[in-house]
Amino acid sequence: MTNTAKILLKILLNGNLHQNDLERYLDLDLNSIKKNLKILDNYLLSNRLGTIKRYKDIYTLEKFNKNLIISLVELDILSSKDRQDILCIKLLLNGKLNLEKIKEELNISRTTLQKDLKDLKEYLKQSGIEVESKHFKGIFIQRNQSVIIKHILCEKIMRLFIGKEYLTKYQIKLLKEIDTLNDFDFFEIFSEITKEFKIGKFNITFYALYSMKCIENLDNSFIYEGDIFQTHSEYYNILKKLEKMKLDLSFEFKKFVAVIILKALYFPMFDLNLKNSFNIFIETLEKNLELELHEKRKLIKLLIKKYQIGYLNKKYDLFWIRSKTKSNLQIQFGNIIQNMIEKTNIQMMYGDILGISDVILDFYIEKEYSKKLKLLFIVQNIEGIESSHYKKVFSHIQIFYPKAEIFIETILDLKFGVIKEIEEYDLVISEFENIDFKNSKKLCSLNIQEIQSMISEIILLKILNKFNKYIIET
Repeated sequence: MTNTAKILLKILLNGNLHQNDLERYLDLDLNSIKKNLKILDNYLLSNRLGTIKRYKDIYTLEKFNKNLIISLVELDILSSKDRQDILCIKLLLNGKLNLEKIKEELNISRTTLQKDLKDLKEYLKQSGIEVESKHFKGIFIQRNQSVIIKHILCEKIMRLFIGKEYLTKYQIKLLKEIDTLNDFDFFEIFSEITKEFKIGKFNITFYALYSMKCIENLDNSFIYEGDIFQTHSEYYNILKKLEKMKLDLSFEFKKFVAVIILKALYFPMFDLNLKNSFNIFIETLEKNLELELHEKRKLIKLLIKKYQIGYLNKKYDLFWIRSKTKSNLQIQFGNIIQNMIEKTNIQMMYGDILGISDVILDFYIEKEYSKKLKLLFIVQNIEGIESSHYKKVFSHIQIFYPKAEIFIETILDLKFGVIKEIEEYDLVISEFENIDFKNSKKLCSLNIQEIQSMISEIILLKILNKFNKYIIET
């Protein structure tokens, strides 16, 4: 079993995916993916946990039982990064590492351990934390930079909590040693904070606070000072509000809470790479969608949190897998958005990119709703019971498209030339195979869902046409 195969299992547990999407989620070539899918399938079959099936290049996990998630824990597959995170947490929490003990616990060679430690020392050195080795005694933190250490610890522990469902036995054992809280009680506190400051209940925000609270519980002299966000003009106002709330939290921990609230409210302003990326992305959308100033501002409000969460999900490896329910046009647009984001030099999970493309599509469709829409329905009969049904359907359509002009004619009207200037209609919808105009669509049955889908597709084609120049340039 490989680490890639384990990631594939995480993905397939979230839903069926096309092989092209697997490439996007894993950033691997198709041959590597197929090789690891085979490894995974052999493991599942040999342990009677299920099997992987492929239908028209869509992979699905079948016949899996309740022991499958449990079996993930039994897979002690740790990447080099996983091992370094474990070493980092134990070193920063305890101030030292017993190398012989760690080597046995992780079941790795001395050479592998030395390589991981070398990379870890380099990583810590970049943050101003020096580590020294003592012969036969292990390694020790040479200079204690408390604020930096707390931030690194918080980030590493967050990763464990976020990926809790997919951890190995050793990672779970380590997390149990760290987790000193009742998560339900802490969630109540978290809910009060998010409600008061209107910052939303996000996984990353919750586990940032939860992880730091665990660190405080493990640190007898917890002090939170020296954070750059504590110089923000709103920091002390937020801290005062927190003090007035009846929260079972220390004053020192409330300092950290105030920092997290500031990040949640203004994160893109504080991260230069993310801010620049977002601005470039918005400018590209503004140009291609020909947005007016008020439309641009509205789209920014809709997208800024999605963009931020997409960036953080990638940073903390928080998987969000979207089921394959989209049309080819939606996939095409999603690929355009992916290309645009990649050109801004930040990375996101494919699922988050699709989420961002959905927001843009919804925004543009709503914009089109406000315009005049001329629809013609060609049916077999408009009298009797059908007439009542059509009126109900059309009344529902006009709720979504208040400026829609709806016309209904019979097939005989078309045949004998009663219907004039077909090309003036935005969409001609009929129940007949032999009606084939540039702007016509065949309907299986006249129902709201099908009509809504057709209109959305027309609008989607419009937005794709607007990006034609961008597609050619890229």
